[in-house]
Amino acid sequence: MGSSITGLGDQRRDIRFPTSFRAAILWGGRITPVEVVDIANHGVRLNGPDLPSVSSIIQLGARGLDERAHVVWRANGQCGVRFV
Repeated sequence: MGSSITGLGDQRRDIRFPTSFRAAILWGGRITPVEVVDIANHGVRLNGPDLPSVSSIIQLGARGLDERAHVVWRANGQCGVRFV
């Protein structure tokens, strides 16, 4: 078998499921509206204009959702968070 280059999609721990719903994050003493664009067992990907930096701890809230999370990556108006 030959070797291959592993891309970001191959490094993800869980299967991601596309979705689209509005939520809000609390971080740094402020509330920021976001869109949840995919979800997995251990985290979500968020889309929004003013996202926290990597390693920030946030509170993610939406109807039926209230989770504390850790920002693990951020790029191009999106970030990935892992539930803690």
